[in-house]
Amino acid sequence: MRKDARERRQRLIEVAATLLEKEGYDIAVERIAEAAGIGRGTVYRNFADRSALMLAIMRLRLEQAFVAIDDDRNPFDAFVTFLTRIGLLSALHAPAMLSLAEKPSALGEWQALQARAEELFAIPLRRAQAAGRIRDDLTVQDVNHIAQMLQAVAAPAAPEHRDEILARAVRLLVEGIRA
Repeated sequence: MRKDARERRQRLIEVAATLLEKEGYDIAVERIAEAAGIGRGTVYRNFADRSALMLAIMRLRLEQAFVAIDDDRNPFDAFVTFLTRIGLLSALHAPAMLSLAEKPSALGEWQALQARAEELFAIPLRRAQAAGRIRDDLTVQDVNHIAQMLQAVAAPAAPEHRDEILARAVRLLVEGIRA
């Protein structure tokens, strides 16, 4: 792929991610193309269908999360920040995750994405455990369940309240319900 085509494809993914996160997954492809400054045909030359675009967006956000966890220094704070970030991403991309999980043609890529997410989950988990800041028996699967719980809390929330609701949910998870 030529450099300009690769850059255009990357811009398309980034614009689509931002729009879908703000406006929802039912946004028209024409709207995405317009915002990216390209034609609708260019979208379909780059992505066979909407599912392929969703997978590219989720891969982008996952790789960005890998970079972000390296920016955090304190293992416990990094873990809490990670939970908040992953909860938000889960909430924003819930429609895509449900759609992709049910689409047989995307199964292989969906499973690869899930495996990569588990690699991501393990990094802040292991760091916080090594620092003695969280339970040793917490597993990557537990972190996946926490992300699903946060998704359930944040997904139906109005966008203007989502961060606040998510922050409180993470605090409750981390601090517990003790007085």
